[in-house]
Amino acid sequence: TASATASSPERIAAATRAGSAGADGPLEFIGMGAEGIVFCDGADRAYKVSRHLVVDQPPQLADEAAFLKKAGQIPVIKQHVAKFYRYDRANDVIVRECVRPKGTRGKYVRQNMPSDDDARAMGDRIDAVMRPYGFTGPERKRDSFVHVSGRGLVLVDGGFTLKRGHELVKEALDVING
Repeated sequence: TASATASSPERIAAATRAGSAGADGPLEFIGMGAEGIVFCDGADRAYKVSRHLVVDQPPQLADEAAFLKKAGQIPVIKQHVAKFYRYDRANDVIVRECVRPKGTRGKYVRQNMPSDDDARAMGDRIDAVMRPYGFTGPERKRDSFVHVSGRGLVLVDGGFTLKRGHELVKEALDVING
């Protein structure tokens, strides 16, 4: 089973859900934001666990998972988005590539984050590409991206992306049709 080398009851509960979503062994705590808690396992898979799993409520990370899946299929931006592996709806956990700058395994290095201007520019580029596919772009914040050798900026946090246009209509029809 997965375990977290950290302490708070919320992190422990999140690590347990990551384990239920397939994480194995000790988990490295990567970070915590408004929507989720992120861990990486020994196989370099990241697990973004929603912070609020509520029964009879839509999963919090479903739109982000759909965004990451679609972005990974678009040749012009896929190298700039963490590889999506799967989404565990029951536990509201996104399983994706654990993106690390080269040589930083076991430690998070803040100097590998882009400038505010670079993050905004890459966010705008991803947004422009994703809109015709039915999604808004990600937040344009520095810690949503990591500099990776050979790939440039890579989006690691697609939080607050939204479905729009045909994707939103498709979701509404799914809800109406049960």
